[in-house]
Amino acid sequence: MPRITLYVLFATFFSIVGIGTVAAEMVVIASTAAEIKGGQVVKDGATLNVPDGASVTLVSSDGAALTINGPFTGVPGGKKAGSGGDNSLVSSLSGLLSSTGKKTAALGVMRAGATKDPDDPWTVNTERSGKQCVRAGVPAVLWRSNAGKKATLKIRNMKSKERTTTEWPSGAEKLKWPEGSAVSDGEQYIIRKKGDKTAKKITLFVVPSDLPSDAHMAIWMAENGCTMQAKVLLNTIR
Repeated sequence: MPRITLYVLFATFFSIVGIGTVAAEMVVIASTAAEIKGGQVVKDGATLNVPDGASVTLVSSDGAALTINGPFTGVPGGKKAGSGGDNSLVSSLSGLLSSTGKKTAALGVMRAGATKDPDDPWTVNTERSGKQCVRAGVPAVLWRSNAGKKATLKIRNMKSKERTTTEWPSGAEKLKWPEGSAVSDGEQYIIRKKGDKTAKKITLFVVPSDLPSDAHMAIWMAENGCTMQAKVLLNTIR
């Protein structure tokens, strides 16, 4: 067979099978099916079995979410599956959801303990020290678990030494970040409510507004130390 004919045949074959392209994977971010766990990766073209009465939510390599209600047996996304994307997102989500060990049906055990945590991923928990994330271009919101009493709140920027005092109204769990205190990426704040035994030391990170999806935001947050908020954000994706 002439060499040029062989070249054409091989070129045609490679173009058909898509050699060099990336197969699109999906990752389970929520599941009520006992055999399907949060963080489980579903390979491109793989069949998923969701029993009657169960529900599974997956995120694709481009950040799009898909919820499947059972009974279902088939390839998630059908013909849309395998459309490409960045599989690093899938592997990062899988690692995030698998990092806490034993899972609940939704997306794993959120931290156990006496301290309640907000169910809004975009609030600053004034009862925990550590790294927390806020959205770019959106006013930051503070949160507390006990909204029963009016409280005096003091905030100090450790870098600029700027101090702000504001009142937290009775009955309010959330409070808009005081206008007199600027929110700056990577800066540390000392936050204390009157009556608290200790102040909380919080480092704030501002999530970029140009990330393509909530799933991408969650990974950015986890990479910057806001793991709990990242998991809460994933729990809102359906």
